[in-house]
Amino acid sequence: MTNREKIINVLKRGCLNAAPVSIRMDLWHNHAKSHNLLPGEIKGLTCEEVEDYLGFCRAARFRDYYSIISPSCTKSTVEKGEDTVIKYTFKNKTLLSVKRQTQEMREQGIQSILIEHPVKDIEDYSLMETYYRGATLSHKEKEFTEFDRKTGDKGLPMLILNSCPTHEVILNFTGYEKFYMDSFDYPDVVRSLIRTMETFYKTKLWPVAARSSAKVILHGNHFSCKMTPMPIFREYFVPYFTEFCDFMHRHGKYVAFHSDADLGELKSLIPDMGFDIADCLATAPLVEEQIEDYFNVWNGKVICWGGLPSTIFSPEYPMTEYRKYVDELISKAEGRNDFIFGTSDNVMPFSQWEKIRYLAKKTETLK
Repeated sequence: MTNREKIINVLKRGCLNAAPVSIRMDLWHNHAKSHNLLPGEIKGLTCEEVEDYLGFCRAARFRDYYSIISPSCTKSTVEKGEDTVIKYTFKNKTLLSVKRQTQEMREQGIQSILIEHPVKDIEDYSLMETYYRGATLSHKEKEFTEFDRKTGDKGLPMLILNSCPTHEVILNFTGYEKFYMDSFDYPDVVRSLIRTMETFYKTKLWPVAARSSAKVILHGNHFSCKMTPMPIFREYFVPYFTEFCDFMHRHGKYVAFHSDADLGELKSLIPDMGFDIADCLATAPLVEEQIEDYFNVWNGKVICWGGLPSTIFSPEYPMTEYRKYVDELISKAEGRNDFIFGTSDNVMPFSQWEKIRYLAKKTETLK
């Protein structure tokens, strides 16, 4: 059975002798390669070739699938030293979004952080609303098809659609604090922008994703009970994703969400929303939940793709404890058809190669 067939078999809830292993290692590999720290046995190999060497399934994620073209706004990007400035230029006003990535962050493979959000005044909500009204969408289906072809039987690509409209507003337009303050002071204004964005997503993005050749669509990320309270999640996230999952299922797709945050009490809502996969699923010691907590709550309805927190690969985490953790996780996953070994979120820079190698050795013995 190929690696792609193994993952598809889990999606179909088939039986396997052992769960597939698909861990994201690109941050670790990029850092090790740029600092000449790759171990001798894999020196010169690409990240994908390292996955093949270890016998892991390719962690194939296809990003930047679509872009939005708005007739009411010109969007441009300017690099200024460590900062990336994104300009939303409307007829009478320009909104600025600024991301920063220091040299140290770049060397460690850490993504840029947003230090300035574009929505600063209440009037800016209506400007962003005009950005989505009448907008069109371009997408990269040919590029995804080629990515899928190159992945071949090594793995199963996920087509990433990023955040839902509400989370897009929170994460990239306003920031959490302003969003919650404005939701209290100007609920109709905030809700109007979100509903306009939802209409755009449903009429433009969903059909494109449904017609794609992808088997797995990843939409939604960083659901956190500590950052998104239950009332907000129930009002905006649950209805949207319930409709989205149903739409994708009717078009033969599996739906995943990026789950490397502290779900907490939100985890009880995941199955009824219709998600098939919790990708990069976070477990203790990153969050409070153990993998069996998800097994118990979801009862096989959601595939747990994770279980290996990034912190356990670091030198600070004792090797004896790491071996114990991996051995126990293997035992917990034995005989299940709702689990894939994965990291939450990525094997980070400075992680230990011998730990990655141990995971490969231990999972190989079960095949």
